[in-house]
Amino acid sequence: MRGSRNLASFGGTVLLRQIARRILGPVVEASITSATLAWGSLPLPVDQSRVFAMGPDPDRILYFGAAAVAGSGVSSHELGLCGQFARALSALTGRGTEVQINGQQFRSLSSGTRDLAEIDLSRYDALIIQVGAREAIGLRSLRLWRRDIRALAQLLAVTAPTRLEVFFVGIPPLPHSIGLPAVAVALASKHAMRLNLESSQALAGTCVRFLPFDPHDQWVDSRYGAASTYAAWANPIAAGVRGPLDACNDRIRDPATDNEGLRLSSLRQLVDLGDTLDTRFDSIVAMARDLFGVSGAGLNFVGSDSQSTYAGSGVVEGTVPRDGTFESVTISHDSILIVHDTDKDLRFIDHTSGEGATRVRFYAGYPIEAKNGQRIGALYIVDYRPRAFSTEDASLLRELALRLQSLLWVALPELRVGR
Repeated sequence: MRGSRNLASFGGTVLLRQIARRILGPVVEASITSATLAWGSLPLPVDQSRVFAMGPDPDRILYFGAAAVAGSGVSSHELGLCGQFARALSALTGRGTEVQINGQQFRSLSSGTRDLAEIDLSRYDALIIQVGAREAIGLRSLRLWRRDIRALAQLLAVTAPTRLEVFFVGIPPLPHSIGLPAVAVALASKHAMRLNLESSQALAGTCVRFLPFDPHDQWVDSRYGAASTYAAWANPIAAGVRGPLDACNDRIRDPATDNEGLRLSSLRQLVDLGDTLDTRFDSIVAMARDLFGVSGAGLNFVGSDSQSTYAGSGVVEGTVPRDGTFESVTISHDSILIVHDTDKDLRFIDHTSGEGATRVRFYAGYPIEAKNGQRIGALYIVDYRPRAFSTEDASLLRELALRLQSLLWVALPELRVGR
């Protein structure tokens, strides 16, 4: 008899939870959506959807998710989760970090899985997925959440390269400053804990690492938070990502397997190799030469059979056959190419860049990319004598290359329209 009463009590509790979820879930979710829309258009990062933190041999991260990942409630990457994450990770690893941001404010796990199916993951070292706040707020059924998590893991088992580190960040409790009744915040936060437990169990033994995440309520008395808010969120995520990236950082990165047709198409969309009137890149190239005190610096774009100097300082400009050039090797990898002494590097011992006293003995170049990640050229420096090149030097050259790349992306198509 007592067992029957206990069973009935348990059944009644489950039924009450189901009723609460079906009634309160949509109400809470609608309340938060309405509050967000009532604020008007939230400020978004004003620069490109990439964040760069200085350092050599950068780790390339795709940060994918919703809400804070989308940048909602921020006005720059300084006041943003991804910007703080990039800087926190570089501080831990000593390497550079490049974060590609792919966020949508109200993205769900199921819609995110569909979006991921359309993304080429081959050019990244790590994928960080941060979704689930919408499902926690809406009191998503545990059964449906488990189904969605398994669908995500199955997709990544097929599409993720074996070297890609994949992380699924747990759902944090709702901030108390969100403006909802305390009981609604507590209900959603408790449901987030249940969803996290389901995620941890469902992802065990898959290619996706579950990353627990409880930054506590770091929100300040501001609609959009503060830099300290996003730093408090980013630091534990960076700490969790660091270990696996460090463990595989000694990997030799394979030469690029980019589609050459796509690479050339991307080059043509950004650059007219016959255009000699554009001087906007000259200042960055000249700066590179002066900062490193080298014989010359240049910006070269690599075509199918040849490469062309688009901006140069102290180098011979023009078009030369591509085969055997420094830049052709530079774009075959996604990090800096450094040749301390060309006479001691078998790849370039027979190169024809200069003769006698003007023969190139030192080269350092960083690849320039199109927006789709295709490597189309390089910013480089050369010297007529062998020389050392420190990690600090590599970081500085990378920073100049990224400035040039940003200028290329933003301004070149618009400026050429009037010519």
